[in-house]
Amino acid sequence: MSKAILHVLLETALASSAAIVLVMALRGWIGSRFGARIVYLLWALVPIAQLAVLLPARVGPAEAIPLRAQLAMAQTPVADVAAYPGYEPVLVCAWITGVLAVLALQIWQQRRFRRWLGPACRRADGLIQAGVSEGLPAVVGLLRPRIVVPADFDWRYDEQERQLVLEHERVHLRRGDLQVNAVLALLRCVYWFNPLLHLAAQRFRHDQELACDQAVIARFPQQRRGYGEAMLKTQLAARVVPLACHWNTRHSLKERIAMLKRPLPGRRRTLAGKSVALLLILTAAAIAWAAQPSRLPSGTGQGVLQTAQDPAGSGAPILSVASLQTAVADGATPAPHLPPPHYPADAARQGISGSVLLRILVGADGKAKDVRVENSQPAGVFDAASIEAVRRWTFSPALKDGKPVQGWVRVPIDFQAPPPVQAPPVPLGIDENAYDWSVVDVDVADISEMECDAIRTDAQPPRQIYCGNRKAALRQ
Repeated sequence: MSKAILHVLLETALASSAAIVLVMALRGWIGSRFGARIVYLLWALVPIAQLAVLLPARVGPAEAIPLRAQLAMAQTPVADVAAYPGYEPVLVCAWITGVLAVLALQIWQQRRFRRWLGPACRRADGLIQAGVSEGLPAVVGLLRPRIVVPADFDWRYDEQERQLVLEHERVHLRRGDLQVNAVLALLRCVYWFNPLLHLAAQRFRHDQELACDQAVIARFPQQRRGYGEAMLKTQLAARVVPLACHWNTRHSLKERIAMLKRPLPGRRRTLAGKSVALLLILTAAAIAWAAQPSRLPSGTGQGVLQTAQDPAGSGAPILSVASLQTAVADGATPAPHLPPPHYPADAARQGISGSVLLRILVGADGKAKDVRVENSQPAGVFDAASIEAVRRWTFSPALKDGKPVQGWVRVPIDFQAPPPVQAPPVPLGIDENAYDWSVVDVDVADISEMECDAIRTDAQPPRQIYCGNRKAALRQ
């Protein structure tokens, strides 16, 4: 569980960091051409990229593995999936501690802001009037959002300015900005270790206010001056509140007022901006998903670790590793530390292929302590050769608390018979039609154990050896 948590955190943190860098690089260009509202929309790329890497990876083709790679996989440690290096639980505990610390800090900031508002009362128009003026108006409350106005709201602003600042807060409510800020607060808790996310949170809140300002100006295009004067009259707060939309010093008032002088993007440009933002979001999400390592089709064992309890009652996990193919015909050379099984001479001569599934008890020294045949096809043909080969193999034992321990491992071995070959040239005096010829592969067969009526070799290198057996009809 610890390893899985750390893996998910690392993947999603990398995805969000890449998305943040992309948004930070494009926000200026997007804003100058399509407006602040499109920039605010572009920030959706960050959580979507995180979700993309959590989707199941694409299924890769079930390709055959070269013999050398297959034999190397047989050295895969007999891993106890419940035993992880000691540092992983420590890292998870440190992460949980950080999550709780940031969560406690945000709760304290929220409660401090609510206390700072002082005694509040409900007005006849449904607004909440606070006992202070700094940082207000604001929208607070996640489940029951409310607009809170300053104590001097009625005489600080004239009627037109009151209408504009209230429209600003109502835009926050209509867009669900409080809920969006709650998601941001949660991400800052989970990824407290990522400084890029905290930097992005400040820019995101700033873009949120700019987008809200642009929405107000779009509705009241002739009242830019009045809206700018209302901004200047507002007392900015120095406090940061996770679950509120309020006027604080982190929002650059100079940049917000400068934006009021720019022409608003038209309907076509706004539509084009939304299309560009959507295209960027989908493309980045697709790249994040495609960057994951592909998984194998269901039912293949290549690189897939599956555990089960040993039926013998040892309690050790059984590790299913990729199939080992003793591909006699392809001429692959085995790794020297894992020699492949000898191909039985009779089976090779008759062109018989098959497979054997072995269950091996690997000791702490890496040697096979017990070898059992779970299944073999055809029965009994390749069992002895497989067991003999496995007893010569050396495995890397499982590690538990840094010490080697014994465990069970399943190893399926496939035997593929060589294809039939044409009869070799024979010297004069021998009737070539009287013999059935087969190639002898000295890497997997012992020539001394083969029954041959005639043995021939090529005159020129490479000197291939052939085994000839007199045809049954001519043995009389």
